[in-house]
Amino acid sequence: MAPEMRALVEAGAHAVLPLIPLHPRGTHREADWSDALAEALHGRTEVRIAHGRVDVVSASYAIEVDWFDKWHEGLGQAQHYGLATGKAPAVALILKPDEWPLDERTLSKLAVIREVTNALGVEVFLLRLAPPRQAAMRWR
Repeated sequence: MAPEMRALVEAGAHAVLPLIPLHPRGTHREADWSDALAEALHGRTEVRIAHGRVDVVSASYAIEVDWFDKWHEGLGQAQHYGLATGKAPAVALILKPDEWPLDERTLSKLAVIREVTNALGVEVFLLRLAPPRQAAMRWR
């Protein structure tokens, strides 16, 4: 895992795949999640390549951001983006708020995803909504 990702991964959160908690502007649009991930990684969004656009490009990764249930499609796009940019291919899978915490069925699917991504040489990360930020207390 590249250094820019290590700093974001939630410590001890998940044994199967790295988990990154984010504060997107909204939770219903993939673009909001891409923006939040790019900001956290100091990366860029919607980077043009021949025959497409990479959702997020960081110092080390070309990242396809997609919903958890669309992981198959995300893998192919990540491979294309990696080849086109010369960066490591990665897919960041968005967990909807009702998909967290993970149930046994999802954990089983994650094990399969990890096996497939390892075989294909694609990094995979899970994105979830971070807990609300605590407001700083003010003393008078």
